[in-house]
Amino acid sequence: MILLFIGSLIANAQPILNATDFEKELSMTLYNGNPSGVSPGDAGANQTWDFSSLSLTLRDENQTFNTVAVGTAISASSFPDSKYCWTTKGTDDYSNIIDIYQFFNLSDTSFEFAGSSYPGAIDKFTDTQIIFQFPYTYNKTINDTYQFEGEGQNPSSFTSVYDAYGTLMTPFGTYNNVIRQKKMEGTDVNYIWFQTKPFSIIMEGNFTDSGHLTVYKNTTGLGVNPIDPKKALAIFPNPAHAELNIQMPAQQTLDRVAISDVTGKIILKQEQNLNQINVSDLANGLYFIEAYSGNEKFLTKFIKN
Repeated sequence: MILLFIGSLIANAQPILNATDFEKELSMTLYNGNPSGVSPGDAGANQTWDFSSLSLTLRDENQTFNTVAVGTAISASSFPDSKYCWTTKGTDDYSNIIDIYQFFNLSDTSFEFAGSSYPGAIDKFTDTQIIFQFPYTYNKTINDTYQFEGEGQNPSSFTSVYDAYGTLMTPFGTYNNVIRQKKMEGTDVNYIWFQTKPFSIIMEGNFTDSGHLTVYKNTTGLGVNPIDPKKALAIFPNPAHAELNIQMPAQQTLDRVAISDVTGKIILKQEQNLNQINVSDLANGLYFIEAYSGNEKFLTKFIKN
């Protein structure tokens, strides 16, 4: 019985992606890394991939990634089956910055790339490209053929496999329960790491000297939902270098404190000596601090320098 129970826990440890993991709000900033001499790491269960020492540069200030309502996208009527859409920034032939919309068909059974649009053009698939089949489980393999609309367009085939899961470290933090997908199309091999609940891309790349490597910084909600002044904490100093002092609103008792980074990952929890938090071990950057008094939550943000 005990062995069966332990075996069941191991079997259930794998993260699984489902259609319900795709939330409508997702915002990310894209950073470039150099893939030369970097290995994508091993396949298999419970892997650890350490890319925390990568040197990154902001792709440029216009290279962002945001989900949008399908109906607000350019040429949305050309993609009547699409229920999910995100937009990135790009440049046209005249170096003008433009919005590029990518459309996806999202159902209970699959997530499929249907095409893209931008001012003056539509690139649509006559045969969509299957990205995921749900439930997306460890070792699931997808063999698919897709084709763009228009004369002279030939079908392309690829194979992708959920080849690993585990812990991924990037310069922005450590992520647990990460899925890695390996995609093979001709001689091209691409890897993508992402989390579920909700779906969020963390890193992707082609690990050749002439390839690419992109690390995603999750900025969902930043600057979108302002902090309610009635629920704001008083903290000082801000920016903080070593000690951060917390003052609750009048008549409130501080029960516990949590600090998270811009990706939403909890970095520090404290349930004792709550009026002063040691932040000296945190990397420099922006953080959010949540303080709890009973069932009430108070929130603010601070800079560590």
